[in-house]
Amino acid sequence: MIWYRNRFRRCFRYNNDLDGKRKSPRKAAAILSAAGNAKGPNPSRLRLRNAGLLAAAIGFAALVYSNSFHAPFILDNDEIILRDPRVHTASALQFHRILTGQYWPTANTGLYRPLDTLTFLLDYTLLGHGADPYGYHWLNFLLHAANMVLVYLLGRALFERTRPALLLSLLWGLHPVLTESVTNIVGRADLLAAFGVLAALLCHRKAAESAGARKAVWLAAIAVATAIGIFSKESAIVTVAVFAIFDFTFARTSWRSRLPGYCAAAIPCLLYLWVRFQVLANASYQATPFYENPLLGAGFWTARFTAIKVIGEYVTLLVWPARLSWGYSYNAIPLSWNPGSLAGCLPRGSDCGPPIRARPQAAVLRGGLLCCHFAAHFEPGDSHRHNHGGALSLSPVGRLCDRGGLGRGTGIPASTGLS
Repeated sequence: MIWYRNRFRRCFRYNNDLDGKRKSPRKAAAILSAAGNAKGPNPSRLRLRNAGLLAAAIGFAALVYSNSFHAPFILDNDEIILRDPRVHTASALQFHRILTGQYWPTANTGLYRPLDTLTFLLDYTLLGHGADPYGYHWLNFLLHAANMVLVYLLGRALFERTRPALLLSLLWGLHPVLTESVTNIVGRADLLAAFGVLAALLCHRKAAESAGARKAVWLAAIAVATAIGIFSKESAIVTVAVFAIFDFTFARTSWRSRLPGYCAAAIPCLLYLWVRFQVLANASYQATPFYENPLLGAGFWTARFTAIKVIGEYVTLLVWPARLSWGYSYNAIPLSWNPGSLAGCLPRGSDCGPPIRARPQAAVLRGGLLCCHFAAHFEPGDSHRHNHGGALSLSPVGRLCDRGGLGRGTGIPASTGLS
């Protein structure tokens, strides 16, 4: 498309004839006809080549993760999959219990993720994986591969070029901070949430450019994608905020054409909140111990400065993921009220390498994503006890809001802690 566009522009550029006048329409038509007859890249061949490159990137990511496919059911996997009778039998009763019960079968955590639990039911019964973790890991990677495709499509929409889109997809597929989302079986909630947000954003872009019945189809796709994300993990509620940031930064259509997309995404979010309220209405109150979430017992400014400090730690991991850990214990990131202590957690020039030139819109998008992830904090109870280095929905800040950890790192890399 770029080749044809350049040829078209050259045909109609304002050149002067020998007599100093603009080329006549007949000459311009002759030049355009010659350009059309010239041989150019075959669009079908280009699409096939791009698909092959994307498949190669996914294959390389599969090779990188292949050593974790035999990882056993450890940590939360044992209780959520092996000890949850709801996922061991495919029946109407168990289906009803999944839809009307909490995520954890043995504890009152205040989490409601029915779609994620239904995928474990699919694994255990219909796919016949049972207590063999191999199939669960493969399904996790297939979801990760689907997200790589969505990131590639988003890159094509943003950069309008294939090579940057492929690099963006490969970065998503191989970045160490996503390790636990793939290798830890219950990290599937993050994969599904990311799928919902990315798919909804792509559909929102297409809906803004469409009209009539085609627009209605894209709006329905937005609602379905958002429902998949938020009924898998509550952090997918950032979908509406992601729409706003994308529109403010990159949109070329009017706000009036984009507003229906917000409504389509808001409906499943409101539905989720209502259903979650109904499910948790009769749950008993469970006090959160201080060692699981020190921010609850800290002062107002101490809690806020410490939360910002944790964000700085995770932004640093995004840029330089050298010290990931599969879990954290208490007081790894001490409570702090001094603003000067935040400087140490920000990325340094030596960590980030040479400065990278970027468009101002990209900087706005990155900053906005950091802010909108605050909306993802819907996990009560032990939401600040752990900070698994790789289980993220969209970025390290997404996991921060879910597991905003203040514990001491074990020093075990996330890539080896589960393999």
